[in-house]
Amino acid sequence: MQIHGHRGARGRRPENTLAALAYALENGADGVEVDVCVTADDRVVLHHDLRLNPAHTRGARGEKISGDALPAIRELSLAELRRYDVGAADNPDGARCVVPTLEECLEFLSAEKTKGAVLNLEMKGNWKLAREYPKSVFARAQNRLLPAPERYVSLVLECLRRMKFPPERLLLQSFDWRLMLLAKKLRPELNIGLTMEVEPSEKFSPPQLVKQHGGDVWSCEHTRLREASVAEAHALGLEVCAWTVNDAAAMRRLRGWGVDVITTDDPKGCRGVSGADTQQ
Repeated sequence: MQIHGHRGARGRRPENTLAALAYALENGADGVEVDVCVTADDRVVLHHDLRLNPAHTRGARGEKISGDALPAIRELSLAELRRYDVGAADNPDGARCVVPTLEECLEFLSAEKTKGAVLNLEMKGNWKLAREYPKSVFARAQNRLLPAPERYVSLVLECLRRMKFPPERLLLQSFDWRLMLLAKKLRPELNIGLTMEVEPSEKFSPPQLVKQHGGDVWSCEHTRLREASVAEAHALGLEVCAWTVNDAAAMRRLRGWGVDVITTDDPKGCRGVSGADTQQ
């Protein structure tokens, strides 16, 4: 069972920063899970929320900022985004962190000491907006927060191509299945994960839905998994990625079921539980 640090290692370092990636890989992770958004000048950056998060973000002078005053990532150029500190509030030493670009992440993972690590890359989407609002409202809202799906996928794939990141070390996943289907069409060799949080349909099980839509990996919140559903996914030729697992008993259970990947906020805590020690 592979261990991927969730948002790097958000339980120990500022999430989706190079400091979090380094901590995860120095402490037993096989890979790192990160999220990407896009700036106003079309730079792909590591950030979970489509807007700057007030819980983690400080101004250039270290001041707290009201959530109402924090803009969307898509509203800022990369230079403007990097005026904000997204690390001091969570860093043990209080060091300032800026939002890294995907290029910087890939460069870090291409270094000699990290070049075997897997990149579990989640593209953000507006699947909840699509479900809750009329189509015209959804389209307007999406354009303010992310590029159009075709443009978004193109920017991410071009960055991966330009940085020559090996496809065998990549898991590309999203709640927004449109993005994954586009990526698979353009790069069939990529390992695509379809993430599910909603309840399955009455007609098809979650693994069946993932398989029918062309996914390679079923990515699921770990408490929704059952041993039989993991076995069903494997019988269909799918891998199973479980998130976000921070409990030792859950890790042992998932390992016993044959889950292929888990994400965790603290990879160091997985040692001796997941089998990571014996793999390295």
